[in-house]
Amino acid sequence: MIVAITGGRGFIGLHLVAAHLAQGDKVRLLSRTTTPIEGVEVYVGDLTSKHVKLDTFIDNVDVIYHCAGEITNEATMHVLHVDGTRRLLKASTGKVGRWVQLSSVGAYGPKRIGLIGESTSENPKGNYENTKTIADALLHQFARKAGMDYVILRPSIVFGSAMTNRSLASMVHMLKRGLFFYIGKGDAVVNYIHVSYVVKALMHCATHAKAPGHTFIISEYTSIQKMVQALCKGIEAPEPHLSVPEPIARFIAKSLGWAKCVPLTLGRVDAMTNHCIYDASKIEQTLGLNASGHLAIQFTRYARSVLE
Repeated sequence: MIVAITGGRGFIGLHLVAAHLAQGDKVRLLSRTTTPIEGVEVYVGDLTSKHVKLDTFIDNVDVIYHCAGEITNEATMHVLHVDGTRRLLKASTGKVGRWVQLSSVGAYGPKRIGLIGESTSENPKGNYENTKTIADALLHQFARKAGMDYVILRPSIVFGSAMTNRSLASMVHMLKRGLFFYIGKGDAVVNYIHVSYVVKALMHCATHAKAPGHTFIISEYTSIQKMVQALCKGIEAPEPHLSVPEPIARFIAKSLGWAKCVPLTLGRVDAMTNHCIYDASKIEQTLGLNASGHLAIQFTRYARSVLE
């Protein structure tokens, strides 16, 4: 099988490249740099450029994984997620067997309570979430018109060793130093998914006969207490029991959250008082992929890797 990958040097992309190489597939990578990757055909190109050449990169590929994304520089989010996707779609006409797009549950908006599924109305907030959702709509419209197989995958928070997002690592360090505390009743829910399951889901989307035309959520959930217990196990730290009332935590975050010495922001307060669950039952029922049951083990392994 010939696969083409955008964003293949990113956190998820690198794992996806390795998985396809392991099963003997031919892998093409679109990259802004010429740095080689053993066993991979690197095509130099920048999706944010109007002059990017994509023909040879996507010519006659069985699957293209569109994983390219910008999470920090807001100035380039639209030009990459929207304009870049449009360029890639235009070049893919008649050349791609199936298109698999990596998106985000952020398309549904900052929900804090209830069960969120693929039928939930989209309500993205923020530049990243908005531009990724627009890119999904572009794919849907183009693929339906061109008769191209496509699948959209929306993971919740993706974690694993070597991840660039340091929020979970910061939590591990706070637990090790004995500085962590719960907020409110401590009955919050967290939604995470290990990178290995995201890769499995992407590959299922690429090959399963029932996948085309669908949008899938991939996520696991657990209580924040169980997550903390698993992280503490990985670093051999005692489990914390201190809890701060939510109004006080919000006051501190609002008043002092700007200070680097205060590791508490309104976003973190929201995350630690969340009661929203992302429902991944559709991908299990349709594609037979079940990611449940391993989250605690993965949290423990991740915490251990942070301190290594």
